Amino acid sequence: MSNESRLRQHPSERFAASEKLIKLDQEIDALRNEPHKGIGGHRQKALYRHGPIECIVFVFEQGGCLTDHKVADGPIAIQVLEGALCVKTPDAQYEMTQDSLLLLAPGVVHSVNASQPSRMLLTVYLSDPNLSPNE
Repeated sequence: MSNESRLRQHPSERFAASEKLIKLDQEIDALRNEPHKGIGGHRQKALYRHGPIECIVFVFEQGGCLTDHKVADGPIAIQVLEGALCVKTPDAQYEMTQDSLLLLAPGVVHSVNASQPSRMLLTVYLSDPNLSPNE
């Protein structure tokens, strides 16, 4: 894919800096204003990736969802920045609102559903940084 046809700056450029201040409101506004339609009622963007750490911001429309999936190789932290999300695991259903933080061990299957427009920050720690979060 050429740089002219890319929706966003290439990850090798986006993650190159050794220090980076991220203004979440600006990143979320840019994400909401992208010209393409969201998939499954949400949009997402990796904000940072270095070694085993990846931070991804999500913007959900009301009714948006992520179907059952898992991060097999590392723990994750789901933080609701705004709105309300329901995270379901095989053992529980978590009704999360602004400033809620949910920690899941590696391999926990979970789904995410937005009962209202919502923003979420996902942090993933991969034991093997050569894997993508959903492997």
